[in-house]
Amino acid sequence: MALNTGQILEGRYRVEALLGRGGMGAVYHATDLRFDAAVAIKENQVVTPESQKQFAREAGLLYRLHHPNLPRVIDHFSVPGQGQYLVMDYVAGEDLRQIGARRAPIPEAEAVDWIGQVLDALEFLHSQGIIHRDVKPANVKITPEGQVFLVDFGLAKVYDPDQKTTVGARGITPGYAPPEQYGAGRTDARADIYSTGATLYSLLTGQAPADAFECLTGQGRLVPPRQLNTALSPEVEAAVLRAMQPRPDDRFQTAAEFRTALLKALDLPEPPAEPEALAPTEVLAQPEPLPATAEASPDQLPSTALFRPTEGDSPPGGPSPGEPPPDEPLLPPSAAPPARRRRPLPAWFWPGAVAAVCLVVILGVALVALLGPAGPGGGADTREPALATATPTQRPVATGLGSEPEPYPPPTLLHPPADGMPELHSEITFAWELPVPLQPGHAFQVLIWPAGQREHLPASEYWPNPEITLNLDDLPQLRQRGPGEYQWSVVVVDTRTHEPISPEAEPRPFLYLGSQALPREAGPLPAPLLVEPPPGAELGAGAAFFWEWPHEPLAEELFFDLRIWSLPENEMPPEARRSATLPTKENGVEILLPDVPTIAEHGPGEYLWSVVVVIRPCPDCRPETVSEWPEPRPFQYAGP
Repeated sequence: MALNTGQILEGRYRVEALLGRGGMGAVYHATDLRFDAAVAIKENQVVTPESQKQFAREAGLLYRLHHPNLPRVIDHFSVPGQGQYLVMDYVAGEDLRQIGARRAPIPEAEAVDWIGQVLDALEFLHSQGIIHRDVKPANVKITPEGQVFLVDFGLAKVYDPDQKTTVGARGITPGYAPPEQYGAGRTDARADIYSTGATLYSLLTGQAPADAFECLTGQGRLVPPRQLNTALSPEVEAAVLRAMQPRPDDRFQTAAEFRTALLKALDLPEPPAEPEALAPTEVLAQPEPLPATAEASPDQLPSTALFRPTEGDSPPGGPSPGEPPPDEPLLPPSAAPPARRRRPLPAWFWPGAVAAVCLVVILGVALVALLGPAGPGGGADTREPALATATPTQRPVATGLGSEPEPYPPPTLLHPPADGMPELHSEITFAWELPVPLQPGHAFQVLIWPAGQREHLPASEYWPNPEITLNLDDLPQLRQRGPGEYQWSVVVVDTRTHEPISPEAEPRPFLYLGSQALPREAGPLPAPLLVEPPPGAELGAGAAFFWEWPHEPLAEELFFDLRIWSLPENEMPPEARRSATLPTKENGVEILLPDVPTIAEHGPGEYLWSVVVVIRPCPDCRPETVSEWPEPRPFQYAGP
């Protein structure tokens, strides 16, 4: 239910104006009556368990994040039967979608400055183990002072290498979502690198980039930025295109790396590192220096215990509460504590010190002459200096002072066995061993590649254990090439730099027999039953589509795929009808129609929709329809 202007929520927040509305809720400008401050209230009207969990996750993520380029969460509450509400700092200004529509293409230096601040925010998020997953122009706001805020964490998630992307997650934006965010593949921080590069692409060219999935399937092509804006430098274009590489391994691996490349492209210096957040410095009373000629008695020496005043108290000999120490300004919270004052040295110190040094030198020379260079026993000293050693089960660890651990030995492959040519398909357990334990931040990765191919392709995510079960039918390098001879190996990888830190294990061959997941002789699956919207419905920007599946649950590799196409496209072959959102296991989706590719191209008018079952085991694999098509339903899109 929409909120009304003047309505008061929780006895504290007065609604002032509607800022925007989507398919799942709205955002309002409001006033916090307790502090007379402007706030933004995000409303979630979708009451499905998945949407409620997603909204609660957003509140939890934002509450513990504090960064100058991220909005601060203030409150979170629910109104039964109405919705959930997230209260945040109100960020005045325009988003990059609005700015781009008015001014694009944006000058290089200005666009890089904005994106640099976005990358600062992402570097912080990624350091907290959080992936935003929805970076796009509409989610980047610029204040009148030029400060950038990365907003809308509706799709953010805590990174878990063992967890796949949430199936059916809403809000994927064609053109800005990377290939791995489609389907049931895994995403990591490099998904945000792609989306940020796509956002910069749109600022510099004035056009949204081609959809990543359509580029992979040959239905689209990413036009190089300089073909659309000849004023761009080749270096900035190269940075954008690298950030938007389809394979995550080919992109910048961190937000900091992307930012550095952009600054170098414009010959700009790196910004100074942000100091770590510290507790406010406590200004303590300083002891008075003792007279130079007096010895300090024990009760005159400064205590090592820090005095931490409570409210209403002041340190001994210090100022009264709220006042600075005499003749000394208060330190700002980020300043270092004042240097400790030292007692002046006695007048006799320096002559005595010089005499002591001379005596030590004379004694050393006499000792060398007495013993000789060969040591007390005569002859050369053949002892080697003692070296720090590691036991066979321990590895040296970098100290942080420039030392590096020795490389790992190559793993030894165990299963499948090396005898003959194993014939494999579907789920197979791969096992290996390493004679030393993995250090923190290191993991195994399985590699599988066609026999005779030089490039060894990753076949698994980073894995902490020397054993993993993989479904060969899910691997793109096997699905694209089909049955045949392949090889496999294992390598140790640094999960922070994504670089191998051990030699590869000695490869072993195997024969892949092909996909056994969906026997073709079984015939196509039945068509889903379309439910809503009804035929001829008139829809706005936000819309929900629902269907039923009165059959056995879908197999792991099968998904529902919502397709939307225009009347002219109705003459195209069914397989050419484009997906409206990512494939899902759910029996319904809520989407923003202006983000659907065909609607973005044709605008308001009459469209058709339908749902099919597809097999799509990997982000790089084109969905293949495996069900009958239900009778399409028409609807009228009236515009946003």
